[in-house]
Amino acid sequence: MNLIKRIFNRIEKIIKSKITYKFFIKDWMELKDIKVLSNVLSTARFTRTLTPLVLDFINSDRILVLAPHPDDEILGAGGSLLKSIEKGKKVKVIYITDGTTKRNENEKVSKTAGYDIEYLNLVNYNIQINKSTLEKLIKLIENWKPNCILIPFLADDHDDHRRVNELFMEAYINRTNKNKEFEIWAYQVYTNLPPNIMIDITDKINEKVQLLSFWETQKSRDWGHYIKGLNSFNSRFTPTNGLPLYFESFFVTPLDEYLNLCKVYFNKTELNYYLSSYNDTNDKP
Repeated sequence: MNLIKRIFNRIEKIIKSKITYKFFIKDWMELKDIKVLSNVLSTARFTRTLTPLVLDFINSDRILVLAPHPDDEILGAGGSLLKSIEKGKKVKVIYITDGTTKRNENEKVSKTAGYDIEYLNLVNYNIQINKSTLEKLIKLIENWKPNCILIPFLADDHDDHRRVNELFMEAYINRTNKNKEFEIWAYQVYTNLPPNIMIDITDKINEKVQLLSFWETQKSRDWGHYIKGLNSFNSRFTPTNGLPLYFESFFVTPLDEYLNLCKVYFNKTELNYYLSSYNDTNDKP
């Protein structure tokens, strides 16, 4: 507290001074989940994942993607999904919310890429966790009978992305008859993750960028430029011999192991979100 007080006192002096700075902090945001996140990332599960396995595609017959918003599936795993679809694998995407996109844009992307879509119809920035929502999610998942489920990494830097992990955890953590055959493939949208699987999407990067351009309502930044940079950055995890390669990275575990990681992170004693509504545990079943 003394350190924070000194910092704010210094900021106040800067504001009152005649010195002109080229930049200033727009928002002072306390990261309340750092302590619990360190517990998750320091678990022994990561000690064997220092050298990622490079695969050609996601080799599962029935792939299900949980996308907090339309476009997350392409940002995080679009190239890998395209390669799997080329190999005859079936893909379905469940949009947890509509985000700010138009449904005709979502349909254009899904038809072009070759996957099916469904909606859970929850509210952007207000994903409620209750009995009705959990039952709907479980029904959608189990009707599809996936071999693997793709979900944003549990610590991805977006409240809705983390919230979808908490929603998924609540749906499956206590289910005694849950399907234990499917793997969890945690994908990357904003935040780096400890990858144990990587997929070379160099031959699909342009197609991935084109799909992102179909979302006309998502023009807050150049998402194609952003994702090319992120997928290029991922080449640091594997030898590329100087070639300009692009990779999508995943943290892959069995269902129960991923649920245990979520249980450590969403332990109800730490604040995991910036939004106060998500830190209110009264809506939990």
